[in-house]
Amino acid sequence: MKKFLLRLFLFIVLVNAILFAVKLGTDYFLHKSTDPLFSSWNEIQHLKKSPELLVIGNSKAATHYNPALMDSVTGLISYNLGMDGLTSIQQEERYKYYRQFNNKPKVFLLNMENVMYYYRDDIIQPQQYLPFLDDTLISDQCLSMGMNPLRIYTPQFRYFEADICFETAFKQIVGLPDNEQFRRNKGFLGISPDFNEEAYKKLVDSKPAALINIELMLRHERFLKSLTNDGIKVIMVFPPQYSDYSNHIQELGVLRAYFRNLSMRLGVEYWDYTESDISDNKSNFFDHHHMNLEASNRYSLEISKRIKNMMIK
Repeated sequence: MKKFLLRLFLFIVLVNAILFAVKLGTDYFLHKSTDPLFSSWNEIQHLKKSPELLVIGNSKAATHYNPALMDSVTGLISYNLGMDGLTSIQQEERYKYYRQFNNKPKVFLLNMENVMYYYRDDIIQPQQYLPFLDDTLISDQCLSMGMNPLRIYTPQFRYFEADICFETAFKQIVGLPDNEQFRRNKGFLGISPDFNEEAYKKLVDSKPAALINIELMLRHERFLKSLTNDGIKVIMVFPPQYSDYSNHIQELGVLRAYFRNLSMRLGVEYWDYTESDISDNKSNFFDHHHMNLEASNRYSLEISKRIKNMMIK
């Protein structure tokens, strides 16, 4: 019996050692990956110069603000922290993560949205977070969004059923190229798929509504106030979105009025493009609220000119 227990113990130790080795090796290669799924976290750890102009928000931010063009107009070093589905809380936490590796920006452009004030109970592309779960800022957020605690507290099982992670690590090992179609440039993701009319009709038929949560709004206001207290120029921008879609959003007028009031209380800029010429033209969009690459570039130049003029005053 003693021999059996000893062998069982040694077997468990050996298996755990192998799993830990796999975890550490996968972590190592994913931290070097330029794959779009992981580069949005990797790159901000190794920026040569801290950006002076920082953009943050959900996927609209990621696809609407081209830092390469913004740099050329504003004369500032800019970077886009936008990511799919970021709520107001996640935007705050992503900025905190960014600040662990970079100095504060001079200008903070916050992409406002009618679906930002809510508690997310699911995780978009959860495998992107796995190499970074040793950072409590990320692991705490993942826990709040429903990630299995075993992935966090038992690192040897972190990559269980994580095929994308192993595929990406293998590409890094053998030198295979990453997916170029969705390669980010300074955080910017410029894409131009076709407009899906059927999906759009289903969306407007669902009677979308602006999300209003007083608790989260107050928390977000405290976050923005902390930025202004830190000497950062804050710009709140409600970017273009297809005007027909805006017309279908219940309580959108209430939320836009709140944004205007918030900007006045904080003493910061608020620029609303929901009724702009860009919003009126469906050819500028590949879905209800994401602009295609051509329109995003034109918008980036326009917004950059306003930022430059603001900085001159």
